[in-house]
Order: sequence, then structure tokens, then C-alpha cells
Amino acid sequence: MHTMAITSDNVLWGWGGNWHGELGDGTTTHRRSPVRIMDDVITVSAGSSHTMAITSDGTLWGWGANWRGQLGDGTMEDRHSPVKIMYDVVAVSVGADHTIAVTSDGVLWAWGTNYGGQLGDGTTENRHNPVRIMDNVKLP
Repeated sequence: MHTMAITSDNVLWGWGGNWHGELGDGTTTHRRSPVRIMDDVITVSAGSSHTMAITSDGTLWGWGANWRGQLGDGTMEDRHSPVKIMYDVVAVSVGADHTIAVTSDGVLWAWGTNYGGQLGDGTTENRHNPVRIMDNVKLP
């Protein structure tokens, strides 16, 4: 259980539990007060044990637990620091062990755990890389 916040100068801060590196500060040390994670962040989504953030250039970054491929970096290795996942991203949402993102061309992508079909790709297979789910997605 962790918390992330973006300040008015677009700096991302995190605190709380850090068992799998979900804070992204390069450690697994729990933090009782905010620590600076990265700059130039415009949005963040925090799940139970992983975090995804979008920077102003549209780059999606992920870190934390990755046992189901929820980071989308092609591995199942936990990441204690932010890793680049994909480019041209305008929205991201994190579930317990999966992630969905929308790119600027309106394509919805999903990855991670899929035991209940939550990724929407017609299977129940976990995905370790982003999978194209649908086109023409409109953001509110």
C-alpha cells in the first residue's frame, strides 16, 4: 500500500509500503514521508503493488511488482526504478495486477494478469507486453 502525488511543478513523490519497489525510488525501503521519484510527470496511476506514470512527452513508465507482467516490459521481474514501457500515451489505469493505456491515436492497450479475461483480448492468458485491444477509444 503506497501513495503517489504530483506537485504543481510536475514532480512525482511517493510514500508508504515498498515491498516490490512500487515507490520507484530504487529501493524496497518503506517510506513514512514523501520521497522524490521523477520529474516531468503529468499523470500517475498506483495499483496495489505497481505504479505507472506518464511524462509530458507521452512516455509511459512503470515500476514495482511484475509477477504477472503488469509492467508490460516483457519480463516478470520486479522493477525498483522506473522503466520505459511505451511512447505516445495519453491515459493509463492500473488494476491489481494489470494495466491499460490509451495512445494518442485512440488505441487501447492492455497487459498483465488475465485470469478473468480482464484484458479484453479474448483469452485468459497473462500478457507481459502491451496487447492491442481496440481502436477508436475516446477519452472523456
